[in-house]
Amino acid sequence: MIDNKIFSQLCNDVGEELALQLLSVFVTESRKQINELNSSENIELIQHLAHSLKSSSRSYGAILLAQTCELIEMATKHQEITLNELSPLIEKATVLSEEAFSDAITLIANKH
Repeated sequence: MIDNKIFSQLCNDVGEELALQLLSVFVTESRKQINELNSSENIELIQHLAHSLKSSSRSYGAILLAQTCELIEMATKHQEITLNELSPLIEKATVLSEEAFSDAITLIANKH
């Protein structure tokens, strides 16, 4: 899900056309990161990917995805955690990412 207030602010900041281009790049690059997050067995890499996804998701209004990625990041930083324990959060991030990407693609299509 994309928060329209945040996306509207981005449009005001950089212009609608550039905001739509940036949103498209966000979808493409974040999909790669989600795929990597799902396939990685390296906790440090998972932490890095979660941090990156958290930041970019916030910037484009994918707040639920950002919050879930923040939970993943915090879990990998502050405690010994196994991949099995991280799995439900990674699955949740995957589902939320697909919802956000779907919203973003719809938003892009409706503006063109």
